Amino acid sequence: MSSPDLYAKNGVLEFRLEYGLEQLESLERLTTVIFTRKRFGDEVYAPQLGMEEVRWMADNWKKLKRIIGCRNRNVQTESRLKSTVRSLGILYADHSP
Repeated sequence: MSSPDLYAKNGVLEFRLEYGLEQLESLERLTTVIFTRKRFGDEVYAPQLGMEEVRWMADNWKKLKRIIGCRNRNVQTESRLKSTVRSLGILYADHSP
């Protein structure tokens, strides 16, 4: 999946509204989003979600049931994120079961 308008760092798609996440709105049958951490040399790319992105996903991907493998580095934000995702009826896990 790629688009010249979506931002990619080291070939990894950024799931942020500011980078064009809304262009993926047509993924109507999406049920699971799994994020993986990637190492590029000495750098580790660890995707993170924000509250805006989670709300957007819930509003636009009506069949979304699971978000896996994505954590926010900020502990307070992570806690709020987890609570919000779960309140929307979506499973939120650190890694694949």
